[in-house]
Amino acid sequence: VLLRSFWKLANVDPGFRATSITKVEYQLPDTRYPFRTPDWPNIPAVNNFHAEVLRRTRALPGVQSAALAARHPLDPGFTNSFRIVGREAESQHFPEIRTRFISPGYLETMGVTLVSGRAPNETDIATSTPVGAINRAAAEAYFKGRDPIGQQIRFWGRPWQTIGVTGDEHFKGLAQATEPAMYPPIAQAPQPNAVLLI
Repeated sequence: VLLRSFWKLANVDPGFRATSITKVEYQLPDTRYPFRTPDWPNIPAVNNFHAEVLRRTRALPGVQSAALAARHPLDPGFTNSFRIVGREAESQHFPEIRTRFISPGYLETMGVTLVSGRAPNETDIATSTPVGAINRAAAEAYFKGRDPIGQQIRFWGRPWQTIGVTGDEHFKGLAQATEPAMYPPIAQAPQPNAVLLI
């Protein structure tokens, strides 16, 4: 039974590249990089730090790609209650959506498939329209028979426009089924801690 279980887990597609990835976690001190300000999410000090980490990392010899995420793969992170704009009554009964804030390049670095639309990119900054890609599980659970691209998902007091659909990453271990998830840009929700994936 143990060997059979191990074999099954070893053959599960995690939804991301599980080899040739280096992970570095860091946390910014609140004394130097305060992010609880009335201007949130427009916090240049935090966003500039993240951008500079990426710029310098990508310039290192041998680095093929690099990205940031608020949580690393297989870290479940957190979920958010949400409403789909225009379908508030229906969507108030939906289970919470898992949320992973990412930088441009996350899908490419981690080998996550882009099914349709686009992923967050360099134009998605703190002062632009809040956006995010959702995974295939979210598209099937919340937009069955509808095109999710262009739809708006409201959480944290503002609507986030759906710009793309990705493949499904596992969040809570390989034995757990994939969950509906959203990938907004980390620049539009600055985080004091991040994971650098190289």
